Amino acid sequence: MTNRAARLAALVAFLAVAVVSAGCLVKETSHTLCLEPDGSVRWAVLERNIHATADTPADRQREEDEFMASTAAGEHPMALAFRALGASDVRTQLVSAEWPFAVRTEARFPDIARLWQQCLDSVDGLRAQSTLEVNGNRTTWRVTVDLDPDVQRPDSDVTQAIESLFDDNGDAPVFFIRHGQFVDAVGFEISDDGRVAKPKDLGDHDWNNDPRLVLSLTWIGTEAVTSRSPR
Repeated sequence: MTNRAARLAALVAFLAVAVVSAGCLVKETSHTLCLEPDGSVRWAVLERNIHATADTPADRQREEDEFMASTAAGEHPMALAFRALGASDVRTQLVSAEWPFAVRTEARFPDIARLWQQCLDSVDGLRAQSTLEVNGNRTTWRVTVDLDPDVQRPDSDVTQAIESLFDDNGDAPVFFIRHGQFVDAVGFEISDDGRVAKPKDLGDHDWNNDPRLVLSLTWIGTEAVTSRSPR
């Protein structure tokens, strides 16, 4: 499989996309997406062991100072990426101000299907559809992707947002559901308790012989349990 096809497989399978970082900061990134029964989602990104790798101490200090300043202002790349994707309630937490730094950024989106449609529509060389199907309290999120080399996407804020969100040091996003249970999946592994879904490694998908990939995740929603104060 070509490098380009591998990159497409990685995005479609919700794995980290190998992109070139805009600066010289190195970090480890993990993604947690907490789904609600209605398909809305809270996306949290934890960046840890953040440090600069410029050639001189002065340049490293400058890059790290600039990053910390943008983080304090809520204008660092993750926050900007979430806003470009239409997020609400974007929040930033400085987990560690000691070097190497750690930052947690989270945001809410009203529709996981619409969110991933934006992500997929920013990638050259594919046509994709991301949908939610609701049947009573059973909801299925399905992503269908077809390779099409003739599709060329113009550069946009969303394209830049995707490149900020995913990097080659990132872990595969993990999906959680608190008020419900995952009951069926294609391309995901569901935990025994049904509350966690992890994407399978689909890097070996043969795009040449099978240019279509279909992934799905199905859950059943339950009502939130509210705690009561003892009488």
